[in-house]
Amino acid sequence: MEKTVLIVDDSPLQAIILRRILTHSQFTVLIAKDGNEALNYVLKNPQIDLIISDVNMPNMNGYELCRRLKEDQKYWHIPIILCTVLSSPEDLIRGIEVGADSYVTRPYHEENLLQLIQELLAMPAQAGSQDKEEIRFEGQSYAINASRQHLLNFLLSTYRNILQQNKELINLREELQKAYSKLTTVQKEQEQLLLNMLPESVANELIAYGSAQPARYEQTSVMFIDFVGFSKSAASLSPQNLIQALESYFDQFDKIIEDFHLEKIKTMGDGYMCAAGVPTPDPNHAYQCVAASLEIQKLIKASFECMKENYGVEWNARIGIHSGPIVAGVIGKKHIAYDIWGDTVNIASRMESHGITGEVNISKATYELVKNDFVIEARGNLPIHNKGGIERYLEMFLVKDAIKK
Repeated sequence: MEKTVLIVDDSPLQAIILRRILTHSQFTVLIAKDGNEALNYVLKNPQIDLIISDVNMPNMNGYELCRRLKEDQKYWHIPIILCTVLSSPEDLIRGIEVGADSYVTRPYHEENLLQLIQELLAMPAQAGSQDKEEIRFEGQSYAINASRQHLLNFLLSTYRNILQQNKELINLREELQKAYSKLTTVQKEQEQLLLNMLPESVANELIAYGSAQPARYEQTSVMFIDFVGFSKSAASLSPQNLIQALESYFDQFDKIIEDFHLEKIKTMGDGYMCAAGVPTPDPNHAYQCVAASLEIQKLIKASFECMKENYGVEWNARIGIHSGPIVAGVIGKKHIAYDIWGDTVNIASRMESHGITGEVNISKATYELVKNDFVIEARGNLPIHNKGGIERYLEMFLVKDAIKK
């Protein structure tokens, strides 16, 4: 009968590594992000046979999770392994103090970890001793509530684990590579596809937990790029030349925004959308976005004759930028995409559509954030049309160049 192991870890990458080790050995695996979520899992899944918990986690750490379960008569029998990158004597004593059954350090040694799990699952459960022993170490007192057998098992298994880790420290990179090499071809392809489609942090969260939580970002800048003359080219160019020209430009845009720490959101026909300050907050989001936009316009102008000769396209571009809050998240099930929403996105699109060919058009909000860094010309309040035909005026500015400092 398959055994069920609950992994408790706030690191998606560590949860992925540990899950692969266990699933390859035919364990059923559940994953929780912190101690609070783990407690709920235990309440809802009485068939949990063993818990492997990180120590340092938000909301409830591994020590507190272990203490609560070991003090509850319903759950004290579940073996608990604490894991961390640390291995100081204080960590070991505290693990014993809260009733942990064993302790492992990262990176995991697969053979030793699986052997330890099998031993704990085969060992009869032992309740903590009624008598508490006080241990003092470097001026700190610890009240140990454990039987001598439990204490001996804990210390021996911990010693074995640490000894093995010390022996293989030099070969750590090789061992990690071996662990990854055991992934199936399908797993690799699926995960690589997610990493290509989504920001790395979002992809890792999706892989580890099966979902990625949407988030609101208060300080971001959104950029829209649109080619002028594309529709005319689409009617006259061969499909191959049209696509190759777009691909050439978009590949170069990708490199530029990566240099400026922007996140590509999506392409829409000949339109290109990216953002700064998401999913990683960046206090310089507006500067990074505007600086990248100037580089893109320089690229387009410098490439004009070459693109005309190679593909027959004569494209210039309008670029629009607006700064403000957005909501970002993953949408879709069969066709997954990372997208952003909010009035900031709509206004950024208006900045592009009401921009000037070959120029970078920014909103008042973006202007206030970058006015000391760039040469900027005011355009005044210009009318735009919202949905429903309602006319609205927005103040716009053209960014001409960076201020030389």
